[in-house]
Amino acid sequence: MSKSVRVSSLARELGISSKEVVNLCNSIGIGASSASSSMVAAQAERVRRRAEEMGLKREPVGREPRHAERMGLKRKPVAELSGYKIQPGADLVNANLKGTKLAAANLERANLVGANLEHADLIGANLECANLVGATLAGAMLYIACLEGANLSGANLEEALLNGANLGKALLVGANLVNANLTDANLTDANLTDANLSGADLTDTRIEGASFTNAILDGVIGFEP
Repeated sequence: MSKSVRVSSLARELGISSKEVVNLCNSIGIGASSASSSMVAAQAERVRRRAEEMGLKREPVGREPRHAERMGLKRKPVAELSGYKIQPGADLVNANLKGTKLAAANLERANLVGANLEHADLIGANLECANLVGATLAGAMLYIACLEGANLSGANLEEALLNGANLGKALLVGANLVNANLTDANLTDANLTDANLSGADLTDTRIEGASFTNAILDGVIGFEP
């Protein structure tokens, strides 16, 4: 009989949160709802491959060596807000959240105008209808994040990782999406007027009803204007 693998164990192995593993499972048709959910070995291998394909695999989660603090080598802590449910409509104008871990956090309708989210971990986060006008999200990890109806006008999303993200009906007017990865993303009815998508990857991206008026599309992959 095939040995079962728990979501929590797989999360430790991959160096990501259990919530991220749950999201990965659901994205490839494997039923999982919590850290205690289990799957057979073949399914776990599919999740490992998917995580690797999406660049999610990190160093396995481990303990800090006991002597590290005495030697002054203890790692500098990074803000960890993964999975947090922040008050809907939270006021985070101009907040400095650079590099913050916000995987699976609920930021629905949050006011993030001008916020710095450069290289932030927003994998699976809920940013539905959030206001991100002029925000910096360069290099941010937004795999399978929900940005439906969000306002990202003038936002900097250069080299952002938006694989599988939901950007349906999002406002991306004048946004910088240079070299952004939008494979498998949903841009249905999104407004990308005047956006810069130079070098962006739109392979298998849904673009029904999306507006690309005056958008810069030089070197875009997987898109036929």
